[in-house]
Amino acid sequence: MKTMSRYITFRTLVQSALVIGGITIFILYLLYQGRFIIAGPIIELYNEPTSTVVEIPILIQGNVQNSSYLELNGRPLTTTKDGDFKEPVYLQTGYNIVTILAKDRFGRKKSEVRGYVYIPNNN
Repeated sequence: MKTMSRYITFRTLVQSALVIGGITIFILYLLYQGRFIIAGPIIELYNEPTSTVVEIPILIQGNVQNSSYLELNGRPLTTTKDGDFKEPVYLQTGYNIVTILAKDRFGRKKSEVRGYVYIPNNN
């Protein structure tokens, strides 16, 4: 009668280490790729006008990531395939608030709010 050895062989140890290592790498890869889903929308504005404006329109431009919907002061905006957007905004005399809102497919929202004072240049 053959008895089974209760000792762990080197081959079994190496196989177990490779399986555990592979599973660990797979889980880390999923977490790395999932960071965009976890983060929600990201709005980045660039070339922002100063808070005091003497000429209109001002140009609001930037980039949005992880977003399925974008709006500027309640109006939907379109983006390029890279997420870039550019929109002229006509201000009224005095203090104006510009709001950019991005939503992702899971309903998470991110907004950027900027205030501008328009003082007409009376030449």
